[in-house]
Amino acid sequence: MTERNALHDRLNAVLRWDLTAVNQYFLHIMVLHAWGDGETARDIAKVNNADVANAMRVLDHIVAAGGRPALDTADAPFTMRLPVIGGSYAAMFDADLALENRLREKFDAAGAALAGCGDACAETLVADALSRRQPHAAWLDGKRRAAPAPSPAPAPLFGDATEQLNRLLAELVVAIEQALAHAFVIWHSGDEARASAVWTVSFDTMMHGKAIVDLFGAAGTAPSLRAVAAAGDIEGPRVGGTVAEALALERDTAERCRSIAEAAATSLDGDAARICQAIGAYYARLADWLGAGAEPADAYPGD
Repeated sequence: MTERNALHDRLNAVLRWDLTAVNQYFLHIMVLHAWGDGETARDIAKVNNADVANAMRVLDHIVAAGGRPALDTADAPFTMRLPVIGGSYAAMFDADLALENRLREKFDAAGAALAGCGDACAETLVADALSRRQPHAAWLDGKRRAAPAPSPAPAPLFGDATEQLNRLLAELVVAIEQALAHAFVIWHSGDEARASAVWTVSFDTMMHGKAIVDLFGAAGTAPSLRAVAAAGDIEGPRVGGTVAEALALERDTAERCRSIAEAAATSLDGDAARICQAIGAYYARLADWLGAGAEPADAYPGD
């Protein structure tokens, strides 16, 4: 392995954990808003916003330096890095504190490995990711100690379809990460318009995820990805090295999201069914936009 490849591997490990934090905090922010607690959501968003910005800088640095983002790394397989979503305040703060302890461990190791590597930008990116860990962990510990004891776990909110919704949310997390990475790959290829459209796909997907969180949050609970992670059969995000590869992978992911959303819709009714139908229709249009080949049509389906 060349020194440059080793550097990219270390940065990819940082990226994997940075995105894990971004996903988990984003979902917890959405849960808190659904529970009517905007104040705690805003406190978590301060750290999450900084983590998002740093993850984007890491992505950009890897691609600009000729590397390829790897979001399913050997030391952090994607199915074991799905967000742990707390269904109560105590569970939420426990999950976030456990994540922070792991982040500090991983970023400390990455910082030591990158020290003196000759890439000052990479060293700065890791130092920035590490700088928020201890203060936020202390805040989380205080919140955990003050959190009320959790109530008994409720029955599955949507019956047998509950796990279908959880599986759909996990697939949306894959789609968010993959589209983010592909936006940078495509941007650095020089195709700014298409990169912008794929970037928008990641935002649209976040909103689809929010809609699922809101379904649970309206009943005072939250989705859970534990069973999905335990099954270990979800296909993690894959990143193409060329525009054609990227768009083909985006099409495959859109087809998976469409299929899962449509299947979930048939098992649900009311708002849950309508939301899944809308998600399925979005990804059907997206897959069609991307086309049977690797070249999408001119009009982005979200326009």
